[in-house]
Amino acid sequence: MFKRLKKNVFKYAEDLAEVVAPSFRTPLEKFQNHWQRVTDFIVDQSTAHEPSDDTNDDGDEPFVFELIRDMLAMLIDEESDSDGMGPCMEFMLGQNILRTAVSLAQGDFPKGIRAEILKFFTKLLTDISQTLIPHQNVYGPMKKLMAINSVSAPGSRRSLRTDVAMARFLDAVCVKLAQFPGFADLFVDTIKDGGAEPMQVFLPAAMLKPLLLTNRQGGDLSASPLSSPERPVLHSDAFFGGADGVGGGHRSKKEIKAVEITRRSYDCLRVVFTLRSPVVDRLLVADDTLVHFMTQRLVELYAGLPTEFTPGETQEHVMEWIESQFDGWKRFSAAKHERLPADAIAFLAFMDWIHFCDDVIEDCGSALGAHMVDIVARGFLKQQIAPMLLHASEDTAYTSTCYVSACITQISSARLLRGWTTFLLGGSAEAGDGVDNRIADTLIQRCDHVSEDLSAATLHLFLRLLMKRNEHVLDRLVLRHIDDASLPQVASSATLRAAMHIMADRYASMVPASLRSCDDGVSYKEYFIDAQHAVWACRRACAAWGEYGKPGDIEDSSVSPGRIVSNVSSTSSVLVMDAINTDPRRASLMSPEQYSHADDPDDGPDFSVSPQTSEHGGDETDEHNDSTPHGDDVAEADLAQAFAGVPCSSPFLAVLSRRLRQLPTQSHTQNLLITGNYAALFEYPTVALHAILLGTSDGSLFSTFEQLCTELKAKSARIDNIDTRLDEIRHNLVTMPADEARTDSMSTTLRAIIVLEEFSKEVAARLLVQCNEMLLAT
Repeated sequence: MFKRLKKNVFKYAEDLAEVVAPSFRTPLEKFQNHWQRVTDFIVDQSTAHEPSDDTNDDGDEPFVFELIRDMLAMLIDEESDSDGMGPCMEFMLGQNILRTAVSLAQGDFPKGIRAEILKFFTKLLTDISQTLIPHQNVYGPMKKLMAINSVSAPGSRRSLRTDVAMARFLDAVCVKLAQFPGFADLFVDTIKDGGAEPMQVFLPAAMLKPLLLTNRQGGDLSASPLSSPERPVLHSDAFFGGADGVGGGHRSKKEIKAVEITRRSYDCLRVVFTLRSPVVDRLLVADDTLVHFMTQRLVELYAGLPTEFTPGETQEHVMEWIESQFDGWKRFSAAKHERLPADAIAFLAFMDWIHFCDDVIEDCGSALGAHMVDIVARGFLKQQIAPMLLHASEDTAYTSTCYVSACITQISSARLLRGWTTFLLGGSAEAGDGVDNRIADTLIQRCDHVSEDLSAATLHLFLRLLMKRNEHVLDRLVLRHIDDASLPQVASSATLRAAMHIMADRYASMVPASLRSCDDGVSYKEYFIDAQHAVWACRRACAAWGEYGKPGDIEDSSVSPGRIVSNVSSTSSVLVMDAINTDPRRASLMSPEQYSHADDPDDGPDFSVSPQTSEHGGDETDEHNDSTPHGDDVAEADLAQAFAGVPCSSPFLAVLSRRLRQLPTQSHTQNLLITGNYAALFEYPTVALHAILLGTSDGSLFSTFEQLCTELKAKSARIDNIDTRLDEIRHNLVTMPADEARTDSMSTTLRAIIVLEEFSKEVAARLLVQCNEMLLAT
């Protein structure tokens, strides 16, 4: 009590001195006086026998803290009143006040002075518009301040107030580094942590470790109540109701501060990894503690997910996530839920961290990114994902496959996607990857699994992989199973395009007119517009593949196309939908009226291309006389030459073909997934793939189509009022939930007819778009 009274009397005396002080004192003199009083107070405290007991988090602060804040306010006011550096700032830098302040913070005496000095530096970086970091008397003290906050004395404990100040200071430093990446090398230094050998570190990364790896009690942050499955600390918590975050309820003030520490630490972690400084990247690879932290966080969050789905909201959230086609998870509709079940929140936390890792790996340097992917593959994919994918339990394997599909849907980084695809489909010996096909073989076999749920989930996973338009996916699933020597010799691109026109026409008219229900179905125009989007996006992705993305020169006669992309031009790869109405040549090629078979349903759409008229009259031809001939002008021999039977030992195509033959007896969901995988393959502009998919030999996709049409036509002949029933089934497919649909054999057959009809439209549209792109490329 006496100490508190003595302190208050002393403070009142100081305030009185301010009142009676001369009013003409300049800001510089006032600044100098404040600093002198600060140093005098510290000297008095250092010689005292008993430390002050009024410096805890809940009690009153020493008045010296107020002096430090007043000094900062003077600096900010001085800058607002002048254009350049004022006398107070010059005095601070000239007298090396910052270095003295850091020395005071090192011992944290009086208690709380370290947090106050951290706040002082934070405000200098955020509220002073001048770029102070390049000054030696600024970045030197900043380095020392980071160093003393990067190591902890044995048995020491930081207060929550100090941790918050550390996080805010580091956040301010990282904001400046993001604006001026060239400053990063200034913060490389050699420090000694305890009895360890001195080592060179990047100080912001070293300062992140105590914030990320331990909480203020010294425990694991990921094991703290703040990161429990019921209330995870998401790096994007603001998108789920601010500080309260996911799961509803209200956080205490202490919890809110801890959430702020975590969120700011994640933001700093992103900046540290994405500076793209060779020196910093080298140090982060050498001391990969933070990389392992990211991987360990994935492991912990994945371990909190349910290993088996039970009917309820959790499975709905996972399925909704997988079906969502958006850029970034933050727009996920879970934000509208007031309360979510614990399993759904755990899934959101896991996907949140997948999104964070994906962003970081996409934006970091190449060497650091490759190292991060390697750590994720070894520490997470092989140790956590693999055992669940290969689990003997169908329910566990199904749940894990759904999680993997959600991750593949989310990932946009080419590096991280390559790591996932190598893990799932096996590596390439040429690229130096470890060749392990166990998971790929298991997944392909499950495409025809007796469990319909597991089979559908696996087919959905392959569809997501193909939709990524990734070189490694196509190579592992199809291209590596093709012998280049067996590919047909195409005489010219004109022959190839004309042959593709014929195949498009055949697919479009394959379903008998008596089984068509186009009045309520999707029109060819809609399929064509969708195919344009898909094919153009795929060509843009393939153009960046390197070896497989190089345009194939098939103008010269007797050139084997090999595993190359067919004539991808830089012009056609960046076309947008507006080109439909602005490019006359494109419009004449792909006018929807050409393939609308409303006039004569029996004949099917007309995919023929008329010769273009030049400005000088006559037919427009290039110097190679390579205009596309009408489909009728191409001999069957040329068609057979273009799409001769190409032997392909791909297990994936084999299982798709086997499942396609079962179309009349399978569920509607299974049929959609099988045809969806085929449609995704037709998007790729690879000549070798076209030769396989468009082959006309026995066992080919085309021959399977013909057999299905014959079989379905025979079955439909035994159904009364086939037109009315088809319309009814088509209407129910749009309006009725899948689990309420009838499962009798007749309904299954009618749904198979509708799937086959729509798939034939989709294939024809994709083939025609491929032909148009090839013509424009030449």
